[in-house]
Amino acid sequence: MVALVTHLTESVERQAQTIADLREDRGRLQAHVEYVSARADTLAAEIEALRAVQVSVGVSGTAGSTKPTMASPESSAPWWRRWSAWLAALVLGVMAFVLALSR
Repeated sequence: MVALVTHLTESVERQAQTIADLREDRGRLQAHVEYVSARADTLAAEIEALRAVQVSVGVSGTAGSTKPTMASPESSAPWWRRWSAWLAALVLGVMAFVLALSR
């Protein structure tokens, strides 16, 4: 009987520790949710401000000159990456030609 009471006491203590840990986790998560919510509100306000600026620039007629131009991904890649498939085909073709001549 004493062993059963001891076992139950230990089980209750473990459960109490688990509950305490879960409460700490919940507190941290609630704080994180509040932070993320505040950050989302801030970003939403920034987006609205940027949209207002974009609309005002579009209305004034200078939208075309203020838009940044992005280089195409192909033009920013090194030449050997753009031509890698062709270079590989050329190398394989030369190897096949040399093998054909060696027979």
